[in-house]
Formats: sequence, structure tokens, C-alpha cells
Amino acid sequence: MKQITDIKQICERLFELEKDHSLLDLDVAGIKVYQLMRMPIYYDIAKATGVLDNPHPGKKRRKSLASRCFSALSDITVRNPWFVSGPVDAIVFPHSRKVLENDGLIDVYSHYLIDNLERDGKKCCVIEKSKKIATGKGLVRESKRCDIIRLSNKLQIRTRDRQLSKTDNEALREFSQLIDETFDIKINLYKKLSKRLNKFHHDYAGYKRLLRRLKPKQIYVVVAYFGWGEMIKAAKDLEIEVIEIQHGVYSRYHLGYSYPNQSKVLSLDFFPDKFLVWGDYWASMPELPLKQNDCLNVGFSYFHIKKKLVDDVQRKSNQIVILSQGAIGERFAEQVATVAGSLKDYQLIYKLHPSEYLTWEQSRSLTKLAENPNVTIIGEGSDLYRLLAESEYQFGVFSTAVFEGVGMGCKTILFDLPGVEYMSRMVDQGLCVKWDGCSDIVEAINAADLIDPNNAQWQLFGSI
Repeated sequence: MKQITDIKQICERLFELEKDHSLLDLDVAGIKVYQLMRMPIYYDIAKATGVLDNPHPGKKRRKSLASRCFSALSDITVRNPWFVSGPVDAIVFPHSRKVLENDGLIDVYSHYLIDNLERDGKKCCVIEKSKKIATGKGLVRESKRCDIIRLSNKLQIRTRDRQLSKTDNEALREFSQLIDETFDIKINLYKKLSKRLNKFHHDYAGYKRLLRRLKPKQIYVVVAYFGWGEMIKAAKDLEIEVIEIQHGVYSRYHLGYSYPNQSKVLSLDFFPDKFLVWGDYWASMPELPLKQNDCLNVGFSYFHIKKKLVDDVQRKSNQIVILSQGAIGERFAEQVATVAGSLKDYQLIYKLHPSEYLTWEQSRSLTKLAENPNVTIIGEGSDLYRLLAESEYQFGVFSTAVFEGVGMGCKTILFDLPGVEYMSRMVDQGLCVKWDGCSDIVEAINAADLIDPNNAQWQLFGSI
């Protein structure tokens, strides 16, 4: 068996399994279990094969017992979604990561959409999945928490644990064995899937009761493929429209959105009904399991607002901003370190991923890279958009910031590391250059000089 070395190989093998074994129809205890867990399964395979690393977890900011008790009390009282006076027009489930703006913390993907809905007279209820929000100024918009549903779920699991039938157990074990044998790994999917199935029924019932009470006409969700399966299935069963808000990069090799064997006519149990995308580039992906008119080009308001604020920033000739990512951070830093000496005429600004802010000094690759006189490592507090506006070039792999950099006018060089497959259409369309890691990096920079990336802005992010 050929060794797995990249994301493309993982995805193509999974696509084959889906077709040959009808995995999208795999029903265990009344739940399409592979559909539900497709992305977590992919990540487990990628880590077990060594294609992706564990993202840097960072250091936990511990709260005092009094603070945790007060927070818990708040979550089940004033932040309890059951205390919202219904009905509402829309429920919004935002991204858990927030950005500090002038007035406080916002979710850059849903904040301006909610503004528009409220201006149109819509009553919105914002519900956070996690209370692990960055400290500092408070959230700009009042929100509720899902904690009461999770607490109820834990109590029910302890008192009413659901046992899988012999047939269901056999189906899970056979599926787990199929994955292990296909990828020559051992990840014990059976245990993970059986645990999630037990949790599913209780969470599904909790969301269904809440949605019946609030009676929303629409539900908006960011990152629908991680942890929202129970809520989406409950909404679909209640015939409530679910709309996802784009939050990042996706392509044929992003299993949160790519279903090459799935007819666009047939619906998936846990996939939204519509998708709000940043530009036509995103709506045209053939593997997206939605009809063209269900992908709505609404632009990326936060990008346009931030871009306008730095329109007067002057480019710094030969400045390169390097966009790190947690899942490949070590390998990326190692490759940048190998070329830093060849780029003495360039100023390298290494922008850490948020997951690396607190731990980067423990990384041998990053500390070695920092020893170069032409390298500056920056983290929390840096203005990404100003960096992109003032930099002539950018190095990256597959982060959303790479696309933002193209939209900001940076000449883009992609490193050939796991995840670069996400960017294949960008390379094919001549909007960036992929460096193979073997040739002279200066040759790749010279090739990028021939590209005018500004013509991609409308395709990527729509109009302001």
C-alpha cells in the first residue's frame, strides 16, 4: 500500500470509500453516523498518518473558583436561551473565536449580518457554543449559552445511557476496521463514534425543544460541520431553514464542504440548506452539495471594512509577511528557516497563529528562526490587515489570511506542505505561486512578481 503523505491522498481515498461502501448512508441507531462525524474522522486520520500535527493548544487561563461559580450561575440564568421571550425571527450561532474591535469583542463572520437583520426589524437571538471567550472588554452583542443543554445532556447520559443494539455495534466495528485497514492505522473509531451517538440523542432532543419554543424562521451558523449536527438535524426535522456563514477557506479537499459523490438534488442530514459566501469564486466549487442559487454571494463585510482603514498604507519593498498555522506550524517554521539565509535582502515578518501566541518560545523551530537578523516574530496585538497592506509578498500554506492577503494585493508564494491542496484552484488560476521546497525560493518570488493579484478581490470577497 502506498504511504499516505498528503491531504489529497486522504480525501481521495475517503471519496472512494464513500462511493464503494455508501458511507454517507451508513445508518446506526437511526443516525447517519459517517455524515455526522466526517470531519473529525478526517482529522483523526490526518494526525494518525502524520500528515497533520496536533494544533498548538496554548496555555489555559485558569479562573478562580469564585469566578467559575459566578460564570456557571450566569450561564444557567441570564445567559440561558430558555429565558428568551419568543418567538424570534432568527437564531445565530457565531464563531467561538472573537476579535477585539473598538467597542469590544465581535465575531467577524456574523457580526455585520446580525446588524443588517436588526436594521430590517428582525428579532435575533445569539447563542454561543462555548463560554471560553477571550478576556478583556466584553462582547459587543449580548448572547446566550448552550451550557444548559449540555448540562441536561450529561445528567441524562448518566441516568439514561442508551445501549446500541448488536447490529449497530457490529456496523460500527466494521466501519472502524475499514478505516484502520484502508489507512494502515489504529485510531479506535468505534469508541469515539459510540460515545457521540449516545450524546447525539440527548442533545438533539434538547435543541428540538428549544427551537420549538423560540420558533425561528431561520438559523444562521458559523462552522456548521463541528459540533452542530444535533442542532441542524433538529432544525431540518422542524422545517426551519439553516444557513451557514462562510468563515474560511474551502476546496475539494476540505471535507466540511466537499461531497463529490453527492447529488446536489439530495440533501444531507447535517449540511445547511443555504450558504452565504464571500464571492463567486467560492460558490462555483463543483463539489459543494448545494444548487447554485442556494449559494448567496454576500461579500465579506469585515474584510472590506478593514481594507478601507488601511488603504493609505504604503507598501514596503521586499517585506514578506509569513502566515503561520497551528496544525503545520513546526514544519512551516522549519522550511522558512531553511530559506531565511537566502533572503537577506528581504525583511521577514513571521505572524504567529493565535494558537501559538503563548507557546512559540517553546518551539525549537521558531526560536531558531528568530535568530536570523532579518526575521521578526509577532503575535498577539498585531494588526493583520496593516501587515498585509504594507507587505509586498506573503508566504503561507492554506489559511484564510492567505486569501485576504491576495485581496489586499500581496504577491503570494505557497509552501508545499500538507493543506496546500486546498489552494489548487488559486494556483491553477494564476493568482499565486507554489514553491516546491527544492528550487531557489528567489525564483518563486520572481515568478510571483509576474502576478497581479488585485484582479482576484471581487471573485474572492465580493463588493463592499
